[in-house]
Amino acid sequence: MKQALHCPSAQPDWQDNFVFGIVRGTARDPEVEYLAQPLALTAELREIITEPVELTEMLRFAAPCVGSACAHFRGHECTLVQRIVNTLPGTGALPACIIRDVCRWYAQEGSAACLRCQHVVTDQMSFDPAIHAVAMPPQT
Repeated sequence: MKQALHCPSAQPDWQDNFVFGIVRGTARDPEVEYLAQPLALTAELREIITEPVELTEMLRFAAPCVGSACAHFRGHECTLVQRIVNTLPGTGALPACIIRDVCRWYAQEGSAACLRCQHVVTDQMSFDPAIHAVAMPPQT
């Protein structure tokens, strides 16, 4: 049985979510450090990350893609990863990633998505207008 594709920019309240990366770096230059094993979002982990910081500023979540229920999804594709690939610069090396074989972004855009993924933070406090433009869902 084929496993469902997962969104690498999932929210912490999505069903069957797990942490696959921790955000390091700064607000101006974040970088995701990928975990070797998925990490469940437990009450203890929620307590470590306290307001005013959102979980999605510090952690990257993956969960089964919700398809057309997502503002970034059109037809059969994720428009978020399209904008990421078309706008953001890539890094030089393909990072190790525990979700690549089930990743919606990789399935759709290949290694071009992976080369940019380390610099994607779900709720980023960036000053870069390009980051804000990429994050905006298409108008219906």
